Amino acid sequence: MNKEYETTEQIADTLIQKGYDGFVISDRASTGKVKDVIGEYLKVYSEDKACRSKRLWLSTYIHWNGEDKPKVSCDMLLKMERGQMIMEKMVIEKRDEYGVMIKKSELNSILLKDVPTAKQAIELVDDTRQQKVSLSKNRKLR
Repeated sequence: MNKEYETTEQIADTLIQKGYDGFVISDRASTGKVKDVIGEYLKVYSEDKACRSKRLWLSTYIHWNGEDKPKVSCDMLLKMERGQMIMEKMVIEKRDEYGVMIKKSELNSILLKDVPTAKQAIELVDDTRQQKVSLSKNRKLR
């Protein structure tokens, strides 16, 4: 097993364990499972020195209940830095059934081990939890 494959396994397994386990779309015109898309990127990265300054953009839905329901998408901008993959930017967006943005959250420059789980990412843009908290605060005992 070569080092590139181990790195692909490590990166993909970290994202999969955090709940980013579905299909992704990348800026390299490829669609597939996380492990396959990252493996393809790392192969090109290791073979083409001109590619080394480029980043890998991935996009996926982390919450989807059908086209007629609100959904949460996650865009991830990954890059290799000193031999380690980092999440340069993570953008989580909740959109309504018409595609209108309801809420957006952005995280910058985080190590893969510190990337929030998919569930935590959804909570960053979920207003229902905040509404429940504010409703309970407004209740008064008689």
